[in-house]
Amino acid sequence: MAEHYHTAVLHACVRKPRDKPHVENGVQNVEHWVLEPLRNQTFFSPGEAGRAMVPLLEALNARQMAHLGKSRRQLFEELDRPPPAPAARTPV
Repeated sequence: MAEHYHTAVLHACVRKPRDKPHVENGVQNVEHWVLEPLRNQTFFSPGEAGRAMVPLLEALNARQMAHLGKSRRQLFEELDRPPPAPAARTPV
């Protein structure tokens, strides 16, 4: 599956979970900035809930992080955005 999506699978540390606080903080941010504003709304399909989350997620990703001075979107563009896929060749 990772090959299909052109991603790498990085295994977690077994005995010293150094990444856990970072993941927990990310979950807490999504709960606070995305889920809490929607908690009193009723959705009748997963698609409806997803469409309601899109602007909140975009706002969260655009928020500047104080400790880095950059937004999540800026960091993604600088560090994680995959290069464009090569154009498919057509047979001559």
